[in-house]
Amino acid sequence: MTIAIDIDEVLADTLNSYIKYYNNTYNTSLKREQFFTYSCWWKVLQVEFDEGVVRFNDFVNKGYLGNLPAVKGAQEAVAKLQKNHDLVIVTSRMGELKKITRKWLDENFSGCFLKVYHTESIYDKDAITKSEACLQSKADILIEDDFNFTVGCANNDIKVLLFDNPWNHDVKLLPKMVRVYGWDDILQEVRNKGL
Repeated sequence: MTIAIDIDEVLADTLNSYIKYYNNTYNTSLKREQFFTYSCWWKVLQVEFDEGVVRFNDFVNKGYLGNLPAVKGAQEAVAKLQKNHDLVIVTSRMGELKKITRKWLDENFSGCFLKVYHTESIYDKDAITKSEACLQSKADILIEDDFNFTVGCANNDIKVLLFDNPWNHDVKLLPKMVRVYGWDDILQEVRNKGL
């Protein structure tokens, strides 16, 4: 079986690192619960889009993105899944972050993934969608935290494990979707379904 896995907030603890950086840099007191959207951070930060891009680029340029901690339990769970399944990355990180992304994956999940797909994001609407990447890789499951990226997969008969986060609490799950609260739930879901 092939399992497609997102990076940010599924493998990499990106938002908590960004919040720490942001609070220290801009003397704010943001909390994770305030992020009602993941793809539009600038709205949560209450800045214009261009300024949000400048601030995120500063986070990247200062090396934070390349030094993110892994989400709790991700490394152990991926190692277990890799024994019986083919794993691919499906991320909406823009193409210019490929080098940083590959380095981070090599340092934290060395040899675990057969391929990395960089899909469309708010910056690169011309790239393939996550559902297209899942179809190309013949994924049976997508593990993702952004509901907007999951609908196309669920509609194409790909099972979605929606990683619980504040920005997806209010969504109504489609029939092919299951909400998971961490990597233990993901492993259990794979075992329960005989996958």
